[in-house]
Amino acid sequence: MEYPKTLIQLPDIPDQVESASHAYEIAFSLARAGDVLGWRKLVKNIRPNVFKSLVEWRQKELDGQKLESKEQLVQIVDKAVENISPLMVVALVGVESGREEFKNQKSFLDDLLNITGWNTDKNTGWKRLPYALGYVYHSLHGCIGLTTNQIDLALELARVKIPDIYNRKKVLQVWEMSELVGWPKSLGPDCVESWKYLVNAYERKGQEWLSTIFESTTEYKALLVAYYMALNIHELAVIISSNEQSRLSGSYTRNLSFHFNVPLTFMSENQEIFERATSLLLRNPDAVTELWTMLNVKPNEIRHLWEHWVNLFEDWLSNVYSRYQDVSMQTIDKNVDLHRVFFEKLRP
Repeated sequence: MEYPKTLIQLPDIPDQVESASHAYEIAFSLARAGDVLGWRKLVKNIRPNVFKSLVEWRQKELDGQKLESKEQLVQIVDKAVENISPLMVVALVGVESGREEFKNQKSFLDDLLNITGWNTDKNTGWKRLPYALGYVYHSLHGCIGLTTNQIDLALELARVKIPDIYNRKKVLQVWEMSELVGWPKSLGPDCVESWKYLVNAYERKGQEWLSTIFESTTEYKALLVAYYMALNIHELAVIISSNEQSRLSGSYTRNLSFHFNVPLTFMSENQEIFERATSLLLRNPDAVTELWTMLNVKPNEIRHLWEHWVNLFEDWLSNVYSRYQDVSMQTIDKNVDLHRVFFEKLRP
């Protein structure tokens, strides 16, 4: 039952919030009541303090610090996420609400990538930390989009155009930019370690606020896999719409003209998670078909290339995961086989 606005007791808007969980409670109440003015006041109160504290933390604790281990990278990104989590949670609640006045939260990504006072000229290992935050944010945004049947909204953010890090005169979509989609340098050069960072966040100290948004670690992981699965399907559709199918000829290891923009790390999760992710994606078949029809790609075109596309998975996954003893190639092979019949499960 939806209560009239007059019966909903709106929260006081504090000058500062105590935690990300506190921010969630306030934002949820405001979104539920449709209180746009209260929402704007909440963002206005949180935003400057969040980014100021992030910049001050970098200046005091990071600049000049020597990087000694990959564990240190995780701790640093964790701390950065903790700093911005109250504002990130508010953005995610806006998406979760599904209400027109709150659900467009693309501007928060721009805020993260253009933090006032964040010195990108200073040659330190932390100057690109905002891109790791962008990686986390768009991934969580995608999860929310999937769980609320708003795949279209998730794709809108993934297709936002931003200046290329290495060539500011060039623009790329979020899903095309390596540091945002799987290789953030602040987590190291390895997309597998970056995926582990993301997929294990629910269980890590300091990220408890994720439990206010996602009901369980299983659901969280499945949503992540489903979102990156959707991005991967969209990537194939882009190749077809650009008439670049010839780039897919041969095998991945021999074909130097092609690489996956979206890493296939989502194929490494256990079978339960992978099957759950597939089910989450297939429960809204019309939204799935939009992944390619939005680019004027016909169903038969993508189905025709699907078998070869998945064959390229095998080469990539074998290359990347053969050196990881904590990941089962047998599990990956089973997931590839399950994914091979994806279109057989999709409603015609």
